[in-house]
Amino acid sequence: MTCVHSLTSGLRERVTVSHANASSYYGEAYFRKLLGLLSRSGINVVCCPLINSAMQGRLDSFPRGRGIARIKEMWQAGVNVSIAHDDIQSPFYPLGTGSVLQAANMAAHIAHMTGREEVAELVRMITNRAAKTLQIEGEYGVEVNKPASFVLVDATDSVDLIRRQPVCRYVVSKGRIVAETLPAVTSFFASIGNE
Repeated sequence: MTCVHSLTSGLRERVTVSHANASSYYGEAYFRKLLGLLSRSGINVVCCPLINSAMQGRLDSFPRGRGIARIKEMWQAGVNVSIAHDDIQSPFYPLGTGSVLQAANMAAHIAHMTGREEVAELVRMITNRAAKTLQIEGEYGVEVNKPASFVLVDATDSVDLIRRQPVCRYVVSKGRIVAETLPAVTSFFASIGNE
């Protein structure tokens, strides 16, 4: 229904649906039909893998669904998919921290997206694709004439970023450092085996 309304109203990419967990329970024929509509409609899908993996299927008998939208298939079909984190220290999910890196790490596991290109896509789902969902693509990124709002983390590549989920070293908003996390220091006081 939402896809059809998005198409007929012309709202298209200005429409965003969140969670879309039911897609993990749909039969393949119905899901493929829905996937075609999603792709044509231009709708954005926001997946929240932490809360969804904790809540979905909780009361189901076995076999249980995976609990999140079929983001891998949606991405492969050209749907703009973003990953988010909701329920920060709520009664529904008291473990929430607000870390989109943690959410992307969970999505990598549940959505079977652990290949190098798939992990790179997960990073796009929490950066570029999220900016597209929010309709701030024109302002997003580190380029001349853009507002210079970004976070700086210590990671060598997408896999390292999602695997280690390092804390933000700096948070920069409109060209100003607004937060800084000092690196942890580890000290060794004795040589193992040389005592």
